[in-house]
Amino acid sequence: MSKPLNHLTICRYVLLLGPIIGTILNTSVSVYPPLVFLSLCLFINAQLRIRLFKNRLFLCSLGLEVLLVLYLHALAPGYVHLVLFATLIDVALRLKKESYYMVILIAAALLYTVYRSFSMEWVIITLFFFLITCLLLRQLRLELDKRINTEELYDQIRKNNYELESAKVRLLNYAKQVKKISQLEERNRISRELHDSIGHDLTGILMQVDATMHIIPLNQEKGLDMLSSAYQNIRHSIDNVSQTVRKLHPITTNHMHALNALIEKFQKDTGVPIAFKTTGMTYPLHPNIEIVLYKNIREALTNAVRHGHVEHIHILLHYNSQHIQLTIDDDGTGCSNLEKGLGLKGMEERLELVGGTIAFSGDKGFHIHMTIPRKEVE
Repeated sequence: MSKPLNHLTICRYVLLLGPIIGTILNTSVSVYPPLVFLSLCLFINAQLRIRLFKNRLFLCSLGLEVLLVLYLHALAPGYVHLVLFATLIDVALRLKKESYYMVILIAAALLYTVYRSFSMEWVIITLFFFLITCLLLRQLRLELDKRINTEELYDQIRKNNYELESAKVRLLNYAKQVKKISQLEERNRISRELHDSIGHDLTGILMQVDATMHIIPLNQEKGLDMLSSAYQNIRHSIDNVSQTVRKLHPITTNHMHALNALIEKFQKDTGVPIAFKTTGMTYPLHPNIEIVLYKNIREALTNAVRHGHVEHIHILLHYNSQHIQLTIDDDGTGCSNLEKGLGLKGMEERLELVGGTIAFSGDKGFHIHMTIPRKEVE
């Protein structure tokens, strides 16, 4: 419980117990038994209302408390009417639709008891403090509602984040399953190709050689003709193997051509010169890595022009036997206090899917360094 609510609870108990004790101390001993009994009923009713009662029971408890205060005031006039301020606190914090009616009822009971026991000046003073208390409680209720709404919104956002994380894990697992299924399908395709072409040819050659071995002792000329035919079939099978291997090898896109086209178009559209350089021995890349490189370079170029006000951009793509390194530097305004937006976070997420890493620096321009493990198209 927050400090304001703690203080309000203490204030509520003071307004509930203080007037009752003050009334008992200023009352004759003859009315102690009913006064003490009714005071206990008043206190128990207030505690049950806060801890257990809801809806209609809560309203009935409030009405009962007003009646008990009026009866106690008739039994032993004193300070018991101040208990109605504690009742007002419960009304302001727990009720919405019925609060106006209850406030009017409490105000009427309070003014009635003060008018019966005190002068008109005290009636005016009591009315003034009652209005001030109502305004303060109303403002407190508005602040509590705002805090509750904020907490509910935060809980909803946190729940949505958990659901997104769970969905991300499921998508990653699904991607792994799709990859395994694709590999199995590729293996099945390869086995079918081997069985339908190479296996059939080799089986025919085996039968032809077997027949030749039986023919040669009986008819050498015919056997040599069959052996020559088997030789031609072997050469044909070798050619068939080469064609099958070329057919099985996946056709990859030319990522360098795509990157050059992207950079050329970007220079033409923005007028910003871009120096693109590659080092190391280039090799075919997995399509996933090609997509990551293309999208991250495009995002970096867009951010440089949109946010950095650059005049020159340098891109270095380095290939080695273990990984690929991509460095993008510009001479723009840079960023001393980097706050990652959707673009930079998207770059990180794309690299994470292919096992890569990324680092940003905003000193003297903006600098991006990416490292991706090598994954060639086999």
